[in-house]
Amino acid sequence: MSGQPHTQRSSSDAQCRGPSLCEEPIAVLREEGLPWHQLTEKTLWLRNLALDFGAHLNWPGHVADSVVMSSTVALHHSIVHRKAGCLYVVQEEEPERNHLVGPEQGVFRTAVAALMLACYKNQSLHVFVRPALLASAIHITKSTRKDQLYTFFCFLQDIFAYEFIFIPGKSSQDFEEACVLLKKCGAAHFNEQELTVSEAGLEVLSFLQALLQPFIDSYRMIFRYLSEEGAHVFTEKQFLPAVRNLAAKLILSGELHTYEALSSEIQKNVLSALRRLKALTKLNESEQKEYRVNKSAVRSIGDTLSGKIPPQMLQTTAGAKP
Repeated sequence: MSGQPHTQRSSSDAQCRGPSLCEEPIAVLREEGLPWHQLTEKTLWLRNLALDFGAHLNWPGHVADSVVMSSTVALHHSIVHRKAGCLYVVQEEEPERNHLVGPEQGVFRTAVAALMLACYKNQSLHVFVRPALLASAIHITKSTRKDQLYTFFCFLQDIFAYEFIFIPGKSSQDFEEACVLLKKCGAAHFNEQELTVSEAGLEVLSFLQALLQPFIDSYRMIFRYLSEEGAHVFTEKQFLPAVRNLAAKLILSGELHTYEALSSEIQKNVLSALRRLKALTKLNESEQKEYRVNKSAVRSIGDTLSGKIPPQMLQTTAGAKP
């Protein structure tokens, strides 16, 4: 479509149609709507940040930004629609009244739109993931020491190895790239030992940290289930619906704020990550996908992801008996 921003598919390109929209709580997009001028402002801010980070965007320079925005929304009318100066997410139709459903079913209906928006966000995450990991390390550890931030950065790479593509043995280069990009956009300054966050950089760091928060919240929730509620031995067929139901209940209670925890892909990636971290063992003799969990090790990993214990402690706690 004429005027639509699109991107070429390479490792350095970004598809930036979604992240500014995906930052908004789904309840706001469903009920109140996002003011059009606010969406435009956020999208243009994000475009500039993506360019600072080295993305190659095919954003028509000869077309007014308002036209580009309107064109893109029109293209994605099955997901969002514009009404009275605001943008709303398209909702699934309510079930017929004679087929009453529980509150969890309402969560699952809302999740359809939320996960669809997340798919758009995830297409651009490769541009932001390294500085986002560093921003998350800063947020969780509350540290300014580069060595401590680097250790937690590597821990996050280990945890999310099945969500994002990282080259083995390149963690040091990835960390330095993250530092360079945060410095380039003015979000932080570094010397040999310390990091200093600039006041002007708080908006960038908040945005980057928020990009990974759905993953962090989802993993924490699943770690909690495995270490506290789940059985020591379970099948994938038992695990997926149990986690889905727990996530729905926590969303309804307001304790969990991301619908991405309902994604079966994320749930399976958690199992793969825990196997990689030797906190979960797949029972090869089983005809089904059956696992044995080391609850103590999972609890330690969850505590580390929450900032309660430093990553260095994992080597001693991971070997604890279940």
